[in-house]
Amino acid sequence: MKATSARLQQNAWQDWLLWARATAEHHPDGQSANQPVIDMLATDRGEFLSFALVSAHKN
Repeated sequence: MKATSARLQQNAWQDWLLWARATAEHHPDGQSANQPVIDMLATDRGEFLSFALVSAHKN
C-alpha cells in the first residue's frame, strides 16, 4: 500500500473527549471505565493525542 495523503483531524481530541464523557453518562459502569481516557484527554489537551486521517491505495 502507498499512502497518498495524511493529516491530523483538527481538534479531534475534543470530539474524543466529548464522546468519552457521553459514553460515561449512558452506561452503568461508564464513568469508571472511561475516567482514565477522560483524564488523559483533558490533561493532554491535544498536544500529543488526536486522530490521523490517512488515504492509501493498493498497488
